[in-house]
Amino acid sequence: MACGFRIVCNDKYIPTIEEILNKEGFDIRRVSFYSKARICLSNKIKLGNSILNNFGQIYIQDLSSMLPPLILNPPKGSIVLDLCASPGGKSAILSELIGDEGIIVANEPNKKRYITLKKNIERLNLFNVCLTSFIGENFPAHIKFPYILLDVPCSGWGTEDKNPKVKRLWHGKKIAPLIKLQRDLLKRAYLLLKPGGKLVYSTCTTNISENEDQIKWAVDELGFKIIPINKIEGFEYFNEKIPGTLAIKGHKFYSQGFFVACLSKDRDNQHAGDEFKGIDNLRILDNEKIKEMLKSYGLSFSKFLNGIFYLKKDLVFFKKKLPYGEIDTEGCFLGKLKQGYFIPNTKLWKWFDKNAENKLVVEDINQIKGLVSGNSISISGNFKYMHLYYKDLPLTLLRVKGKRCLISR
Repeated sequence: MACGFRIVCNDKYIPTIEEILNKEGFDIRRVSFYSKARICLSNKIKLGNSILNNFGQIYIQDLSSMLPPLILNPPKGSIVLDLCASPGGKSAILSELIGDEGIIVANEPNKKRYITLKKNIERLNLFNVCLTSFIGENFPAHIKFPYILLDVPCSGWGTEDKNPKVKRLWHGKKIAPLIKLQRDLLKRAYLLLKPGGKLVYSTCTTNISENEDQIKWAVDELGFKIIPINKIEGFEYFNEKIPGTLAIKGHKFYSQGFFVACLSKDRDNQHAGDEFKGIDNLRILDNEKIKEMLKSYGLSFSKFLNGIFYLKKDLVFFKKKLPYGEIDTEGCFLGKLKQGYFIPNTKLWKWFDKNAENKLVVEDINQIKGLVSGNSISISGNFKYMHLYYKDLPLTLLRVKGKRCLISR
Protein backbone atom coordinates (compact mmCIF):
# COMPACT_ATOMS: atom_id res chain seq x y z
CA MET A 1 0.00 0.00 0.00
CA ALA A 2 1.36 3.42 -0.96
CA CYS A 3 1.78 6.00 1.76
CA GLY A 4 2.48 9.71 1.81
CA PHE A 5 5.25 11.44 3.72
CA ARG A 6 6.92 14.80 3.98
CA ILE A 7 10.58 15.78 4.01
CA VAL A 8 11.16 17.82 7.16
CA CYS A 9 14.66 19.23 6.74
CA ASN A 10 16.10 22.10 4.71
CA ASP A 11 15.70 21.99 0.92
CA LYS A 12 19.46 21.63 0.39
CA TYR A 13 19.38 18.18 2.00
CA ILE A 14 16.59 16.78 -0.21
CA PRO A 15 18.99 14.94 -2.62
CA THR A 16 20.67 13.24 0.35
CA ILE A 17 17.28 12.32 1.85
CA GLU A 18 16.21 10.72 -1.43
CA GLU A 19 19.56 8.91 -1.74
CA ILE A 20 19.19 7.33 1.72
CA LEU A 21 15.62 6.22 1.04
CA ASN A 22 16.61 4.68 -2.29
CA LYS A 23 19.51 2.81 -0.66
CA GLU A 24 17.09 1.43 1.93
CA GLY A 25 14.96 0.02 -0.88
CA PHE A 26 12.07 2.50 -0.94
CA ASP A 27 10.41 3.41 -4.26
CA ILE A 28 9.87 7.15 -3.85
CA ARG A 29 7.85 9.43 -6.15
CA ARG A 30 7.42 13.18 -6.12
CA VAL A 31 4.03 14.87 -6.30
CA SER A 32 3.24 18.19 -7.91
CA PHE A 33 1.35 20.16 -5.26
CA TYR A 34 4.12 20.51 -2.64
CA SER A 35 7.90 20.37 -3.11
CA LYS A 36 8.49 18.35 0.07
CA ALA A 37 5.63 15.86 -0.33
CA ARG A 38 6.50 12.35 -1.47
CA ILE A 39 4.82 8.99 -2.02
CA CYS A 40 6.39 5.70 -1.00
CA LEU A 41 5.06 3.12 -3.48
CA SER A 42 6.94 0.02 -2.42
CA ASN A 43 9.44 -0.96 0.22
CA LYS A 44 11.26 -3.89 1.81
CA ILE A 45 10.65 -2.51 5.29
CA LYS A 46 7.99 -0.23 6.74
CA LEU A 47 8.68 3.45 6.16
CA GLY A 48 8.14 3.97 9.89
CA ASN A 49 11.24 1.82 10.51
CA SER A 50 13.42 3.80 8.12
CA ILE A 51 16.56 5.58 9.30
CA LEU A 52 15.16 8.99 8.41
CA ASN A 53 11.87 8.50 10.24
CA ASN A 54 13.84 7.37 13.29
CA PHE A 55 15.93 10.56 13.25
CA GLY A 56 13.05 12.91 12.35
CA GLN A 57 14.04 14.03 8.84
CA ILE A 58 10.79 12.69 7.37
CA TYR A 59 7.23 12.60 8.71
CA ILE A 60 4.69 10.03 7.50
CA GLN A 61 1.50 11.87 6.58
CA ASP A 62 -1.43 11.40 4.21
CA LEU A 63 -1.18 13.77 1.23
CA SER A 64 -4.68 15.18 1.80
CA SER A 65 -3.73 16.02 5.37
CA MET A 66 -0.97 18.31 4.11
CA LEU A 67 -3.45 20.60 2.35
CA PRO A 68 -5.02 22.57 5.28
CA PRO A 69 -1.76 24.20 6.49
CA LEU A 70 -0.65 24.84 2.90
CA ILE A 71 -3.98 26.53 2.15
CA LEU A 72 -3.75 28.61 5.34
CA ASN A 73 -0.25 29.58 4.14
CA PRO A 74 0.79 32.04 6.88
CA PRO A 75 3.72 34.27 5.88
CA LYS A 76 7.14 34.27 7.57
CA GLY A 77 7.06 35.56 11.14
CA SER A 78 3.34 34.86 11.68
CA ILE A 79 1.63 33.85 14.93
CA VAL A 80 -0.62 30.83 14.27
CA LEU A 81 -3.03 28.81 16.44
CA ASP A 82 -3.48 25.13 15.60
CA LEU A 83 -6.50 24.50 17.82
CA CYS A 84 -6.74 20.68 17.46
CA ALA A 85 -3.10 19.86 16.75
CA SER A 86 -2.26 16.22 17.54
CA PRO A 87 -0.46 14.26 16.15
CA GLY A 88 1.40 17.34 14.86
CA GLY A 89 1.88 16.88 11.11
CA LYS A 90 -0.04 20.05 10.23
CA SER A 91 1.74 22.04 12.96
CA ALA A 92 5.03 20.87 11.47
CA ILE A 93 4.16 22.26 8.03
CA LEU A 94 3.01 25.53 9.61
CA SER A 95 6.29 25.66 11.54
CA GLU A 96 8.24 25.51 8.29
CA LEU A 97 6.06 28.13 6.59
CA ILE A 98 6.43 30.76 9.35
CA GLY A 99 10.17 30.28 9.88
CA ASP A 100 12.25 30.80 13.01
CA GLU A 101 10.78 34.25 13.68
CA GLY A 102 7.17 33.04 13.94
CA ILE A 103 5.28 31.09 16.60
CA ILE A 104 2.88 28.16 16.37
CA VAL A 105 0.61 27.56 19.37
CA ALA A 106 -0.28 23.87 19.03
CA ASN A 107 -3.21 22.91 21.27
CA GLU A 108 -4.37 19.40 22.22
CA PRO A 109 -6.70 18.73 25.18
CA ASN A 110 -6.56 14.92 25.18
CA LYS A 111 -3.73 13.72 27.44
CA LYS A 112 -2.67 10.72 25.34
CA ARG A 113 -2.83 12.70 22.11
CA TYR A 114 -0.92 15.55 23.79
CA ILE A 115 1.94 13.16 24.60
CA THR A 116 2.00 12.03 20.95
CA LEU A 117 2.04 15.67 19.80
CA LYS A 118 4.86 16.49 22.22
CA LYS A 119 7.00 13.56 21.05
CA ASN A 120 6.56 14.49 17.39
CA ILE A 121 7.37 18.16 17.97
CA GLU A 122 10.54 17.10 19.78
CA ARG A 123 11.55 14.51 17.15
CA LEU A 124 11.10 17.05 14.34
CA ASN A 125 13.05 19.80 16.14
CA LEU A 126 10.21 22.36 15.97
CA PHE A 127 11.52 25.07 18.26
CA ASN A 128 9.03 27.68 17.09
CA VAL A 129 6.12 25.56 18.36
CA CYS A 130 4.61 26.09 21.83
CA LEU A 131 2.27 23.44 23.23
CA THR A 132 -0.97 24.01 25.13
CA SER A 133 -3.62 21.62 26.43
CA PHE A 134 -6.82 23.65 26.74
CA ILE A 135 -10.26 22.31 25.92
CA GLY A 136 -10.59 23.76 22.43
CA GLU A 137 -14.02 25.32 22.85
CA ASN A 138 -12.74 27.08 26.02
CA PHE A 139 -9.35 28.21 24.71
CA PRO A 140 -8.39 31.50 26.48
CA ALA A 141 -9.86 34.28 24.39
CA HIS A 142 -7.76 37.24 25.57
CA ILE A 143 -5.32 36.59 22.71
CA LYS A 144 -6.39 37.07 19.10
CA PHE A 145 -4.64 35.18 16.31
CA PRO A 146 -4.27 36.37 12.70
CA TYR A 147 -4.14 32.74 11.49
CA ILE A 148 -6.01 29.71 12.86
CA LEU A 149 -6.02 26.11 11.69
CA LEU A 150 -9.13 24.25 12.83
CA ASP A 151 -8.83 20.57 11.92
CA VAL A 152 -11.79 19.35 13.95
CA PRO A 153 -12.56 15.91 15.42
CA CYS A 154 -14.84 14.14 12.93
CA SER A 155 -16.37 10.83 11.90
CA GLY A 156 -13.39 9.97 9.69
CA TRP A 157 -15.42 8.71 6.74
CA GLY A 158 -12.62 9.83 4.43
CA THR A 159 -10.42 7.02 5.80
CA GLU A 160 -12.86 4.30 4.68
CA ASP A 161 -10.34 2.65 2.33
CA LYS A 162 -8.00 2.04 5.28
CA ASN A 163 -10.73 1.63 7.91
CA PRO A 164 -13.68 -0.17 6.26
CA LYS A 165 -15.75 -0.20 9.46
CA VAL A 166 -15.64 3.55 10.02
CA LYS A 167 -19.07 4.32 8.53
CA ARG A 168 -20.68 1.57 10.58
CA LEU A 169 -19.07 2.92 13.75
CA TRP A 170 -19.99 6.56 13.03
CA HIS A 171 -23.50 7.07 11.72
CA GLY A 172 -26.88 8.54 12.64
CA LYS A 173 -27.20 9.80 16.21
CA LYS A 174 -23.58 8.93 17.02
CA ILE A 175 -22.44 11.85 14.87
CA ALA A 176 -24.66 14.43 16.63
CA PRO A 177 -22.13 15.12 19.47
CA LEU A 178 -19.39 15.60 16.87
CA ILE A 179 -21.48 18.15 14.99
CA LYS A 180 -22.13 20.06 18.21
CA LEU A 181 -18.42 19.99 19.11
CA GLN A 182 -17.47 21.22 15.63
CA ARG A 183 -19.87 24.16 15.98
CA ASP A 184 -18.58 24.97 19.46
CA LEU A 185 -15.04 24.97 18.09
CA LEU A 186 -16.07 27.21 15.20
CA LYS A 187 -17.69 29.64 17.67
CA ARG A 188 -14.50 29.77 19.73
CA ALA A 189 -12.30 30.09 16.67
CA TYR A 190 -14.38 33.04 15.48
CA LEU A 191 -13.80 34.70 18.85
CA LEU A 192 -10.05 33.95 18.72
CA LEU A 193 -9.57 35.19 15.15
CA LYS A 194 -8.43 38.75 14.58
CA PRO A 195 -10.64 40.89 12.33
CA GLY A 196 -9.26 40.44 8.85
CA GLY A 197 -7.69 37.15 9.94
CA LYS A 198 -7.76 33.84 8.11
CA LEU A 199 -9.05 30.46 9.31
CA VAL A 200 -8.93 27.06 7.62
CA TYR A 201 -11.56 24.50 8.65
CA SER A 202 -10.87 20.88 7.73
CA THR A 203 -12.04 17.34 8.36
CA CYS A 204 -11.06 13.85 7.20
CA THR A 205 -14.69 12.94 6.54
CA THR A 206 -16.89 12.97 3.46
CA ASN A 207 -20.04 13.55 5.55
CA ILE A 208 -21.83 16.67 4.28
CA SER A 209 -23.33 17.43 7.72
CA GLU A 210 -19.81 17.83 9.13
CA ASN A 211 -18.50 19.69 6.10
CA GLU A 212 -20.63 21.87 3.83
CA ASP A 213 -23.47 22.15 6.35
CA GLN A 214 -21.05 23.40 9.00
CA ILE A 215 -19.61 26.03 6.68
CA LYS A 216 -23.07 27.26 5.74
CA TRP A 217 -23.89 27.50 9.47
CA ALA A 218 -20.61 29.34 10.19
CA VAL A 219 -21.38 31.89 7.47
CA ASP A 220 -25.07 32.38 8.34
CA GLU A 221 -24.84 32.27 12.15
CA LEU A 222 -21.32 33.44 13.03
CA GLY A 223 -20.58 35.90 10.24
CA PHE A 224 -17.63 34.15 8.61
CA LYS A 225 -16.94 34.84 4.95
CA ILE A 226 -15.65 32.22 2.53
CA ILE A 227 -12.26 32.77 0.89
CA PRO A 228 -12.44 30.67 -2.31
CA ILE A 229 -9.84 27.91 -2.73
CA ASN A 230 -8.67 26.80 -6.16
CA LYS A 231 -8.61 23.07 -6.86
CA ILE A 232 -5.20 21.51 -6.40
CA GLU A 233 -3.57 19.39 -9.09
CA GLY A 234 -3.39 15.64 -8.50
CA PHE A 235 -6.49 15.32 -6.31
CA GLU A 236 -9.96 14.06 -7.24
CA TYR A 237 -13.07 15.91 -6.01
CA PHE A 238 -16.73 15.37 -5.27
CA ASN A 239 -19.24 17.68 -6.95
CA GLU A 240 -18.96 21.18 -5.50
CA LYS A 241 -21.80 21.98 -3.10
CA ILE A 242 -20.39 25.24 -1.74
CA PRO A 243 -18.31 27.20 -4.28
CA GLY A 244 -14.73 27.76 -3.19
CA THR A 245 -14.51 24.79 -0.79
CA LEU A 246 -12.75 21.50 -1.50
CA ALA A 247 -14.50 18.15 -1.04
CA ILE A 248 -11.65 15.77 -1.80
CA LYS A 249 -12.09 12.15 -2.82
CA GLY A 250 -8.38 11.59 -2.56
CA HIS A 251 -5.15 11.73 -4.54
CA LYS A 252 -4.29 9.44 -7.43
CA PHE A 253 -1.76 7.85 -5.04
CA TYR A 254 -4.32 6.53 -2.57
CA SER A 255 -4.69 9.39 -0.09
CA GLN A 256 -7.85 9.73 1.97
CA GLY A 257 -10.96 11.84 1.59
CA PHE A 258 -10.83 15.32 3.10
CA PHE A 259 -12.76 18.57 3.28
CA VAL A 260 -11.19 22.04 3.42
CA ALA A 261 -12.72 25.52 3.64
CA CYS A 262 -10.98 28.85 4.09
CA LEU A 263 -12.79 31.56 6.10
CA SER A 264 -12.28 35.13 7.27
CA LYS A 265 -14.09 37.70 9.40
CA ASP A 266 -14.28 41.45 8.92
CA ARG A 267 -15.64 42.42 12.34
CA ASP A 268 -15.03 41.40 15.91
CA ASN A 269 -17.48 39.65 18.16
CA GLN A 270 -19.04 41.96 20.75
CA HIS A 271 -18.10 39.54 23.52
CA ALA A 272 -14.52 40.43 24.52
CA GLY A 273 -13.69 36.90 25.64
CA ASP A 274 -12.72 35.25 28.87
CA GLU A 275 -10.12 36.83 31.09
CA PHE A 276 -7.18 34.55 31.74
CA LYS A 277 -4.64 35.26 34.43
CA GLY A 278 -1.48 33.52 35.45
CA ILE A 279 1.07 31.31 33.75
CA ASP A 280 3.16 28.42 35.02
CA ASN A 281 5.54 29.21 37.88
CA LEU A 282 8.70 28.37 36.00
CA ARG A 283 12.27 28.73 37.09
CA ILE A 284 13.73 30.95 34.41
CA LEU A 285 17.34 30.05 33.68
CA ASP A 286 20.23 32.36 32.93
CA ASN A 287 20.32 32.52 29.14
CA GLU A 288 24.07 33.06 28.91
CA LYS A 289 24.79 30.00 31.07
CA ILE A 290 22.55 27.80 28.92
CA LYS A 291 24.07 29.19 25.74
CA GLU A 292 27.54 28.31 27.02
CA MET A 293 26.34 24.76 27.79
CA LEU A 294 24.94 24.42 24.27
CA LYS A 295 28.08 25.88 22.75
CA SER A 296 30.25 23.36 24.62
CA TYR A 297 28.48 20.59 22.67
CA GLY A 298 28.82 22.38 19.33
CA LEU A 299 25.17 23.44 19.29
CA SER A 300 24.17 26.80 17.84
CA PHE A 301 21.78 29.03 19.81
CA SER A 302 21.36 31.71 17.12
CA LYS A 303 17.82 30.53 16.31
CA PHE A 304 16.57 30.86 19.87
CA LEU A 305 14.95 34.20 19.08
CA ASN A 306 12.50 36.03 21.33
CA GLY A 307 12.20 33.34 23.97
CA ILE A 308 13.27 32.05 27.36
CA PHE A 309 15.09 29.03 28.76
CA TYR A 310 13.39 27.51 31.77
CA LEU A 311 13.66 24.59 34.15
CA LYS A 312 10.79 22.23 34.96
CA LYS A 313 11.95 19.81 37.66
CA ASP A 314 15.38 18.92 36.24
CA LEU A 315 14.43 19.33 32.56
CA VAL A 316 15.59 22.31 30.48
CA PHE A 317 13.19 23.80 27.92
CA PHE A 318 13.10 26.71 25.50
CA LYS A 319 9.90 28.47 24.53
CA LYS A 320 8.90 31.42 22.41
CA LYS A 321 7.10 34.31 24.06
CA LEU A 322 3.90 35.56 22.48
CA PRO A 323 4.22 39.27 21.68
CA TYR A 324 0.71 40.26 22.77
CA GLY A 325 -0.30 38.32 25.86
CA GLU A 326 0.73 35.09 27.55
CA ILE A 327 -0.88 31.73 28.22
CA ASP A 328 0.31 28.46 29.74
CA THR A 329 2.58 26.93 27.12
CA GLU A 330 5.16 24.19 27.10
CA GLY A 331 8.30 24.72 25.10
CA CYS A 332 10.79 22.39 23.45
CA PHE A 333 12.97 19.98 25.40
CA LEU A 334 16.69 20.83 25.30
CA GLY A 335 18.10 18.43 27.86
CA LYS A 336 18.48 17.59 31.53
CA LEU A 337 20.40 19.18 34.39
CA LYS A 338 21.87 16.55 36.70
CA GLN A 339 23.94 17.82 39.63
CA GLY A 340 24.82 20.90 37.60
CA TYR A 341 25.85 18.76 34.59
CA PHE A 342 23.93 19.34 31.34
CA ILE A 343 22.85 16.22 29.41
CA PRO A 344 21.61 17.37 25.97
CA ASN A 345 18.61 16.07 24.07
CA THR A 346 20.26 14.00 21.32
CA LYS A 347 17.60 15.00 18.76
CA LEU A 348 18.92 18.56 18.35
CA TRP A 349 20.18 17.96 14.80
CA LYS A 350 18.75 21.23 13.45
CA TRP A 351 21.05 23.15 15.78
CA PHE A 352 24.38 21.56 14.87
CA ASP A 353 27.13 24.14 14.32
CA LYS A 354 28.57 23.03 10.98
CA ASN A 355 32.01 24.27 12.11
CA ALA A 356 32.00 22.30 15.36
CA GLU A 357 35.01 20.06 16.03
CA ASN A 358 32.93 17.16 17.37
CA LYS A 359 31.70 16.16 13.93
CA LEU A 360 31.52 12.59 12.61
CA VAL A 361 30.77 12.25 8.88
CA VAL A 362 29.75 8.80 7.63
CA GLU A 363 29.39 7.96 3.93
CA ASP A 364 28.38 4.31 4.23
CA ILE A 365 24.67 3.81 4.91
CA ASN A 366 25.46 0.43 6.52
CA GLN A 367 27.40 2.18 9.28
CA ILE A 368 24.31 4.27 10.07
CA LYS A 369 22.20 1.10 10.12
CA GLY A 370 24.76 -0.47 12.44
CA LEU A 371 24.53 2.43 14.87
CA VAL A 372 20.74 2.18 14.88
CA SER A 373 21.09 -1.55 15.63
CA GLY A 374 23.34 -0.83 18.64
CA ASN A 375 26.85 -0.89 17.15
CA SER A 376 29.46 1.78 17.91
CA ILE A 377 32.11 3.67 15.91
CA SER A 378 35.62 4.41 17.18
CA ILE A 379 36.81 8.04 17.25
CA SER A 380 39.79 10.12 18.31
CA GLY A 381 39.70 13.21 20.49
CA ASN A 382 38.14 14.10 23.81
CA PHE A 383 34.43 14.72 23.26
CA LYS A 384 31.34 13.90 25.30
CA TYR A 385 29.07 13.89 22.24
CA MET A 386 29.61 13.71 18.49
CA HIS A 387 27.47 15.21 15.72
CA LEU A 388 26.56 12.40 13.36
CA TYR A 389 26.22 13.29 9.65
CA TYR A 390 25.49 11.16 6.64
CA LYS A 391 27.53 13.12 4.08
CA ASP A 392 26.06 16.65 4.49
CA LEU A 393 22.88 15.60 6.35
CA PRO A 394 22.80 16.09 10.17
CA LEU A 395 21.21 13.11 11.95
CA THR A 396 21.69 12.98 15.72
CA LEU A 397 24.01 13.46 18.69
CA LEU A 398 26.06 10.37 19.49
CA ARG A 399 27.16 9.72 23.07
CA VAL A 400 30.87 9.04 23.51
CA LYS A 401 31.97 6.20 25.78
CA GLY A 402 35.72 5.92 26.00
CA LYS A 403 36.91 6.22 22.41
CA ARG A 404 33.72 4.87 20.88
CA CYS A 405 30.45 6.63 20.11
CA LEU A 406 26.98 5.18 19.98
CA ILE A 407 23.34 6.22 19.78
CA SER A 408 22.03 7.22 23.17
CA ARG A 409 18.93 5.22 24.13
